[in-house]
Amino acid sequence: KTLRRPSEQLGRVAVRVSVPRASVPRVDREERSGLSGKRGADLCRAKKEKTSGFFACLRFVPSRRRESSSFAAAAAAADRRLSRANGAQRYNAMRLQAGDAEEGGGGNATYAALERERTFTSAPDPIRSVLQHSKSHPRMLESNATSHVWPLGALAELLDNAQDTECGASRVDVDAYEVSPGRMALSVQDNGTGMNRSMLQNMLSFGFSSKEHVVGNVGRFGIGFKSGSMRLANDALILTRREGSASVALLSTTFLRAIDADDILIPMFTWTVEAKGGGGGRGHTYVAETPANTAEWEENMGVLEEFTFLKTERAVLDELDKIASPTGTRIILFNLKDPPEFDFEHDPADVRMRGKDTGDDDDDDKPRTSSRRPVFQQHRAGQQMTLDVPEDYSLRAYMEVLYLRPRVEFTLRGEPIAPRCAIARLQVEYYQFEPYTPKGIPEERTAPVVVHCGYQEEKSKHCGFHIYNKNRLIRIYQRFGAQLQANTMMKDMLGVVEADCLEPTHNKQAFNTTDVAYAKCQKHLEKCMNDYYFGVQNLRLAGMSGRRIAHPGKSKKKG
Repeated sequence: KTLRRPSEQLGRVAVRVSVPRASVPRVDREERSGLSGKRGADLCRAKKEKTSGFFACLRFVPSRRRESSSFAAAAAAADRRLSRANGAQRYNAMRLQAGDAEEGGGGNATYAALERERTFTSAPDPIRSVLQHSKSHPRMLESNATSHVWPLGALAELLDNAQDTECGASRVDVDAYEVSPGRMALSVQDNGTGMNRSMLQNMLSFGFSSKEHVVGNVGRFGIGFKSGSMRLANDALILTRREGSASVALLSTTFLRAIDADDILIPMFTWTVEAKGGGGGRGHTYVAETPANTAEWEENMGVLEEFTFLKTERAVLDELDKIASPTGTRIILFNLKDPPEFDFEHDPADVRMRGKDTGDDDDDDKPRTSSRRPVFQQHRAGQQMTLDVPEDYSLRAYMEVLYLRPRVEFTLRGEPIAPRCAIARLQVEYYQFEPYTPKGIPEERTAPVVVHCGYQEEKSKHCGFHIYNKNRLIRIYQRFGAQLQANTMMKDMLGVVEADCLEPTHNKQAFNTTDVAYAKCQKHLEKCMNDYYFGVQNLRLAGMSGRRIAHPGKSKKKG
C-alpha cells in the first residue's frame, strides 16, 4: 500500500517486502499526523497495489521540516505492525542496514539504503514455515500396492530399478532365504553405483523420478518401488553403499501400524565408510554420521531391532557387507504377505507361485500340477483355460523373457538366468516389417513401432504377440484380429512388437488403451498380421513353405 505526500515532497523511496497483501498495516490518524502534520491528515491514504504472489510495496514520503524525526516515527510504527506479519525478517534486515547508515552521520543514507528494491523469486522461508504440509497416511502404501494384481509383476518393479541406466549395474542377484524359522524373505541385490542419503530418501518418497522419457528406462511416476515391495511384503529393508558412505532405511507397515502413525515415518541411518589398513576382517570401517544426535540414533536403531530380523547394529553392518562390490544396493522383502503366494520348495533354483486346485476335493491346499490345470494363469482374451504358460507362475521363466535385450546379467537363487530372446524363437518364416511411426503423439514419445512375425519350430498352442516398451515386456501372448475369432486362422502365429511410443499403465502390465497411439498401433499390427498370413499362404502355394530365416548374429541354417 502507498503513503503519499504533498507536492513539496523531497522524493519517494520504496521498500519491497515479501508479505501477504492482507498483512500490510493500515496507517491511522495519529501516524498520519506524525508523518506530515495536519496537512497530511487529508492527503495520506492507503492504496492497494495490484501485484501477484505475496509482494506488496510500501512507500514513505517525508516532509522537508521533519526529515529524520517524522520518518523515523512513521517507520517505527510500520515496523511494529510488520513484525507481526510473515516475511518481516527480510524487512527488518533492511531497516537495520538503514539504521547503521544513519548512525554514521548520513541522514540521506537512510533513504539510499531503503531505495534498493528487493524482489524474491519465490515465497520466503517465513512464508513456507506457516504453510500446511501434505502428509501421506500409511494406508497410502497399501492402496498404492493394489495396482499390482500379479505378484511376479510386482517383483519386476525392483528388477527394473536395478537394470536402469542410472543404477549403473552389470549384475543383479535375486534370492530367497530363511531369515528366521518358518519366515522366508526375498532379496534383490545389484552392483551399481548405490545411493546417498538424499537419493535414498527420494526413492522412499512418492513421485520423485528422473527417468521420464529417458532412453532405455521404462520408469516414470516414481512409485514403482513402493507399490511393488508393499504388494509382496509388509516390510522392506534397503541397504546401499556409495563411494565414501553407506545408508540403511526401513519401510515398514508393521511398524507404522504398531505406533498408529498418521504419516509415513522411516528410520534411516548413514555411516561414513573409511578404508582400513591391515589384513583380516573388513577392509573398511563404518563411522556413524546421521543422525548426529545419539538419542535419535538409539531411537531409530531401536525400531530396527524390534521390527526386523536384525537385532543389533553389528548385524545391520554384517548385512551391509553382503554387498560384495564396493558400491551397490541390497533390498530385502520380509514378512511376506499372508496367505503365502510363493512356493520356494518345488524348485530350489526357482520361485514359483502357489496354485489352488479348483476341483471338488476338500483339500484346498492341493497344488495344481496337472498339465490340464496350470499352476497359475493370467486371463487373456481368446486363450484356453487349460493352456499352460510357465511365464505366468515361474519367476525364472518370466525373467528369461522380461527384457528383449538385457543390459545386465541376472541370477536367481544362485543360478544364472539364460535369456530367451522372443525374436530369436521365430525361426520359421520370420519377417520384420518396416518401422511405423504413429502421427499425432507428443514429441518426447515419438518412436517407431517395429513388428516381427513368424512361427516357432516346435509345435505349440501358444499364439499372440509379446509387446515390449523400452526393452521391457508389458504384454505377453496378446492376441489381435483373427486370433480372437472362433476359427483356426493365425492360431499358431507368434510375434514381437517393439512399441516405445505407447504409454504403459502404472503396474507396467498393460497399456493405456484410450491413447490414440495405441489405437493406431493396433490397426497397424492387424494390417501386418493379414499381410503376413496371406503372404505366407502364397509362399506355401509356391512350394516355399517351412522356410527358416537366420536372424542377425546367428549362423544361417539349411533346410
